[in-house]
Amino acid sequence: PTFSLDIDNANTTAPGASNVVVRYDEEMDVTMEAPLNTPKVFTKTMDTPEAYIMHHDSYYSRLYVGNGVTRIPLGIRLRKAMNVTFQKVYNKGFSSMILLDTQTGKEYDLLTRSYTTNLLPKGDTEGRFYLVFSVIPEDEYLPDDDMTTGVDEEVETANADINIYTVNGN
Repeated sequence: PTFSLDIDNANTTAPGASNVVVRYDEEMDVTMEAPLNTPKVFTKTMDTPEAYIMHHDSYYSRLYVGNGVTRIPLGIRLRKAMNVTFQKVYNKGFSSMILLDTQTGKEYDLLTRSYTTNLLPKGDTEGRFYLVFSVIPEDEYLPDDDMTTGVDEEVETANADINIYTVNGN
């Protein structure tokens, strides 16, 4: 399972999102590991927030997580105060990916929508945002060409005015 998240400046339409990736490996023990080539390299762009995964006092753009890990601390480095938007780029195998904002106590489902913060201060914001997730077991993945609705077509409904159809297997 792999999840990719962009964090972007919500105050501008200029390109320049920062990206972090979480990869789940069920063969790993209760641990988090950063591949050797993924320490976060920070840019000097004023208008781009820099997102990173905090692990062992280091900052990473990609992290592998194992069994039992369900919460990952995020950091955001800003060169000026701004609103930032968290947006899913890619997901395969995660059944839920929640952004927890510990300052507001709110949770945001990143699999279904993006989230834009109120104004964050210049500098590093750490200890506020966490990715909290669960994984679909690999043996439960459905191939794209074998999708099922889970509906028993033999069941009669009380309201015959409702019809549900698939389109191209979706």
